[in-house]
Amino acid sequence: MCGRQGWGGAAPIPLLQEVLSSWPEIRLNIDPKSDQAVRPLMDALKDLDAVGRVCITSFSDRRNRRIRRELGADICTGMGPGEVWRLAGHSIGLPLGGFPAGCAQVPLSYRGIPIVTRRFVEAAHRHNLHVHVWTIDCPDEMARLLDLGVDGLMTDAAGVLKQVLSARGEWHEGTPAGQG
Repeated sequence: MCGRQGWGGAAPIPLLQEVLSSWPEIRLNIDPKSDQAVRPLMDALKDLDAVGRVCITSFSDRRNRRIRRELGADICTGMGPGEVWRLAGHSIGLPLGGFPAGCAQVPLSYRGIPIVTRRFVEAAHRHNLHVHVWTIDCPDEMARLLDLGVDGLMTDAAGVLKQVLSARGEWHEGTPAGQG
């Protein structure tokens, strides 16, 4: 079992506007954790012409719908819990309609029920959805998920992920994270 790594740093945390302005090519994954965060986030993305540079995923289906409605087709969003369960239904053959999201950002399981299975990944890919799994810090689990065909791994152990990808011949030096 791999343990969590502590952060322990004292570096200041930059504002979103500073990050987007300082690195005009950066692509970010953002989770607005509350309803109150949605309006300032959308305003900042519009003001900085950065709507196409982020993927917004919330654990709230309602929040995701609001973001899609207000930011339009240029915004990439992940799935909320209801959409994830619909995708899981698709993976076992239930016809449950399409998906407005661009990706499923999910944990390995929820309350002991596995989410990320080969069938889940294949169902997502049939619907042109990427699968990103969080938070994966163990090299064996990283390799297993990559073998399943997941499209992205979120980790607190970036060096470990780099080692796993390098060993597989899938790390490309100079490629910005999330674009290789």
